[in-house]
Amino acid sequence: MNNKSLVLLGLLAAYSASAQSQDLCPKVACDCAALPSVAWVKECLVVEAQLKTACALNNREPKGYCGLHGPQGKPVPLAVDPNIPAPLITEPKRLAEQLATALWSLEDDAKSLEAALGQAAWPKAQSITRLMDQHLDDAFALQQQLAKQLSAGKAQDTAEQLIESYARLVPVLQRHSNGLNQPQSDLALRKSQQALSQRLQRVLGKAFEQQSLAAAGAGLTAEAAKYMTQAARLSESLVRQEQSAGNNLQHVHYYQQQGSARWYRASLYWALDRDEANAQNSRRSADALQALAGVAAD
Repeated sequence: MNNKSLVLLGLLAAYSASAQSQDLCPKVACDCAALPSVAWVKECLVVEAQLKTACALNNREPKGYCGLHGPQGKPVPLAVDPNIPAPLITEPKRLAEQLATALWSLEDDAKSLEAALGQAAWPKAQSITRLMDQHLDDAFALQQQLAKQLSAGKAQDTAEQLIESYARLVPVLQRHSNGLNQPQSDLALRKSQQALSQRLQRVLGKAFEQQSLAAAGAGLTAEAAKYMTQAARLSESLVRQEQSAGNNLQHVHYYQQQGSARWYRASLYWALDRDEANAQNSRRSADALQALAGVAAD
């Protein structure tokens, strides 16, 4: 980036900070200044301004999502809730012990899920999947809190611990979410299995997001991009499933927005890793879904 670009980037960042100081809609803040190029910052600021205007006219409640956004951008329709309370524990040893326990709980959930599905116990499988979703949040919150307490090298170790533990969970979720999409003559059974399959895919998407965010926090930007790409492809799959089933257009629109947000985040991580080709490919995928979401909302 040349000096002229750096100056412009600084001015844009200052403009964004100034706008936020006079903000009538603090729930919209796309973190544009954190983006790696002037063109991306400018595009982000344009969308952010539009969102803020719409928000101000809507009793300070956002009416849409950021497109391009920085790591702290909001609102974005990622599965990971940025408002999950941080654990009250701050002592690293206790955090590490609780993280190990949370990761063990997830592996136990996976075994219980396989057993329930093997017995065709669909309601029980739904309950286990909901529990697994909560355990993912618990493990991720603990990992993030622990990483804050450690040196860079040890923080990377805890990110890799979570990523590797999730890697044993992912195949179980993938195998069963795909297996439940097989044709069934029994309409009630087919609907039950489709609902469970989609829940499993949503949990899997969250797991990929958490792997991505943990990797990004440890500076592993290429790994972060790969995991977020997997999450984005899951959103695209859910779009197709919702459309094929003729389901509520609001569901289709949400998954399009979520997929777009995931692709935008993947493009950011590729850009930070200086992989221009993958950054641009992810941008194109994000823009395409964003355009479809805009049409669906009309």
